Amino acid sequence: MKSPMLDDLKKLATAQKWTFERTNNNHWKFFSADGKHIIVVSGTSSDWRAQRKAYADFKRAGLVIPGKERGK
Repeated sequence: MKSPMLDDLKKLATAQKWTFERTNNNHWKFFSADGKHIIVVSGTSSDWRAQRKAYADFKRAGLVIPGKERGK
């Protein structure tokens, strides 16, 4: 099953000069533009907690996520 959250993250990451690649285990590795951060996300995460954790990890690494600013 395709994850809409993952599609959104790929679009945001590409727009902000991040790169990503698929692993052999159906995960995705995202590399920050500055090369300081690597975030691994499951390719089929359906649990709402995993999705919230992924967004939090990306925010901590510096990815700007519209609508997910601090306090919203």
